[in-house]
Amino acid sequence: MMRYFVEIHCAGSATERHEIVGSEVKIGSGAACSIRPKRAEAFLGEHVLLAPSSACCRVSLMPGVPAPLMYLGAPQREVVLPWGDEVFLEGTRFTFLRETGKAKRRSPVLIAAVLVVLALAAVMSVRVAEGPDVAKRDVEPPALLPKPHQCAESDPSRTENSAVQAERSALAKEERSAFEVAEGGRALALLSEAETCYRAAGLTADAERLNAELIRWTARTNEDYAAARLRLQLALQHQRWSEAVGAVEHLQALLVDHGKEPYMDWLGDLHNALLRKMTTHR
Repeated sequence: MMRYFVEIHCAGSATERHEIVGSEVKIGSGAACSIRPKRAEAFLGEHVLLAPSSACCRVSLMPGVPAPLMYLGAPQREVVLPWGDEVFLEGTRFTFLRETGKAKRRSPVLIAAVLVVLALAAVMSVRVAEGPDVAKRDVEPPALLPKPHQCAESDPSRTENSAVQAERSALAKEERSAFEVAEGGRALALLSEAETCYRAAGLTADAERLNAELIRWTARTNEDYAAARLRLQLALQHQRWSEAVGAVEHLQALLVDHGKEPYMDWLGDLHNALLRKMTTHR
């Protein structure tokens, strides 16, 4: 059995989760749409068309929708997303999820996917009845790759070499990510840079190859990102402070190059609060 879902998050409101049922599903405010978000004013009567398959979901805008979809920093009218990936439309983020497995015995990965949705409801926030007060703050986690990276080399005669170097570094970091979490996030940035450099050099085939790898690695790191947030949520709920510290450090490593952001500040505050909690409970 395979089921498909879309999470819709409009800025300032709780995340909605809808099942995608059928070969083609429309999102909008009109009666003809099978998915009608609560914030109907943000959508036209027929706004987005979804076409799910076992490997991916095709997302396209309906005729008359002016604003483009933003995927990996590029405007699109239609994109094909691997499950676990996300796309943006003005102030709304769409995340596409897939569940597989037998009804009586689901795999741990798929159970985690369901728990992620439940745990990250209400704008993906962390709310804990007991534990460090900082854990009760609502903080929106950022995208792992919020915008595409530019080519580091501006000289057209050197962009191809820059692309090759960025690609090699990205693939090396992918391999090292199994041992050092931060390398996974850095690989995303380098893959994006390599694709941009290949395009600047006029090497379209290489750029498309890097784009495919970027999509694959984005889906993989997004799964790791979601799983770490879930581990943190559950550890806080059950007051397993040492596990919560490990989950926080995992998230900090994934986002190591994001700099000064509210979510990073929150992770730092939570990390300190958890360490104090562990000290007082020895």
